[in-house]
Amino acid sequence: MVTFMDSDWGDQLQAAIDDYKLKHPQVNIELESMPYQNYSEAIKTQLIGGIAADVIMVEPPMALTLGGIDELLPLDSYLDQLNPYSSTNKPWKDDFVAPFLDSSRDAVGDAKLIPWSLVWVGMFYNQNAYDNAGITAPPTTWNEFLETNEKLKLNKYNPMYVSIQNNDAQTWWMFQTMVNAMFRPLTDQINLRHQDGWKYNFEIPGSINGELYTVDELYVAFKKGLIDPAKSPEYRKAVELILQMKPYFNDNLSTADGSEVTPEFLAQRSAQMYSGTFSFSSMDSEIAKMDEDKAFKWDVTNFPSITQDNYEGLTAGGLNPMSGLRNGWVVSKSTENPELAVDFLQFLTSKDEVSKLYSMKRAKSQDSLQPDTSAVADIAYTEEAKKVDAEMKFAELSIYGFGLPPVFDTGKDFEEFHTQWYGLLTGEFTTDEFLEKRSASNLAALERNLKQYADQVDQAFIDEQLK
Repeated sequence: MVTFMDSDWGDQLQAAIDDYKLKHPQVNIELESMPYQNYSEAIKTQLIGGIAADVIMVEPPMALTLGGIDELLPLDSYLDQLNPYSSTNKPWKDDFVAPFLDSSRDAVGDAKLIPWSLVWVGMFYNQNAYDNAGITAPPTTWNEFLETNEKLKLNKYNPMYVSIQNNDAQTWWMFQTMVNAMFRPLTDQINLRHQDGWKYNFEIPGSINGELYTVDELYVAFKKGLIDPAKSPEYRKAVELILQMKPYFNDNLSTADGSEVTPEFLAQRSAQMYSGTFSFSSMDSEIAKMDEDKAFKWDVTNFPSITQDNYEGLTAGGLNPMSGLRNGWVVSKSTENPELAVDFLQFLTSKDEVSKLYSMKRAKSQDSLQPDTSAVADIAYTEEAKKVDAEMKFAELSIYGFGLPPVFDTGKDFEEFHTQWYGLLTGEFTTDEFLEKRSASNLAALERNLKQYADQVDQAFIDEQLK
């Protein structure tokens, strides 16, 4: 088996191999580490040449690329069976956090990627600050969040330290998760081109498997006013809600830099931070270095959700956690040991084994616990580990990319967003001015996309919808 994450997972994977060999002493498993740079291309070359490892760690985009060369083993027949190492008494496919197995299927619906770990973004908070401010539990709704921020401010804490430079995503993460939830009731009106028999159900995350918004669908939705910032009541409301937070941001947000966010939290000058599982190990390591009188307790929770109290049109659920599959495992189609490779993956992803691995310290990373949450459901994390809820609650076809600003290309629209967002949060632009500028930028980006992906655009569909 081969991984590009030896510093994060090497110790644990070797422990899993040793545990497996106790049950199967006749089996030999070798763990190889490869550098991340050029990893995907190297694996692709090895697969085509028939010399790849049997079991390979990949990121979801890698899996899609590798799947295109038809060198990965389809796994549905195994996933439909019981995992012999699991006590859940369910098919192996049901042992994973929803919907990350199904969302990683290839274009024809085959499962070739076994989920391993998830990346999650949510609210970090200083438990000591909460205690000092009389906050007994982290907020779960937007209104509770505003009340929490007011209490923190009254107790001389910066509720949140943010930057509006492009190296701090906190404010636009908040904004985008709101926009996604508000646009969710419009899914059927936007996703007009889909497979026969498809039916969207926001309460069933798997209902969107195989579906996506095409360039021409987004263009039509924009021209109809559904997702046009200047015309959409959903978009406007999300802007207004973000502006409710402005009194609780740092006074110097116009000059602050993203590199200052974590140090401000560690120095206890800010009490909350919107960050991800990728920050867990460094946070623990930095606090462990502090003098006893400066160290503090911290924890994490999902970002507070807006409700119908905030926007009456929120009729298809609140905020999903910002989470996604970070990596998983594939099996080479040319392996001489397909049954054994799958059997080891079943052992590796069994709840008991994963729970054990998540209790281990990582010797290669300052003796810290795993940073990522598991893609295997119902893991028994250790008491000191941070426990996050990464499961997607609602089926969501995101109009914008995962974790990105609400833009339609990563070039000019991306640059213009930052300028406009800065203008909004510094008061240089009114809400109306911001929305008009966003509208023009979004439309220009969509028109560029229509040209760039002309071979995928159905002009007859556009003409019919907009006549």
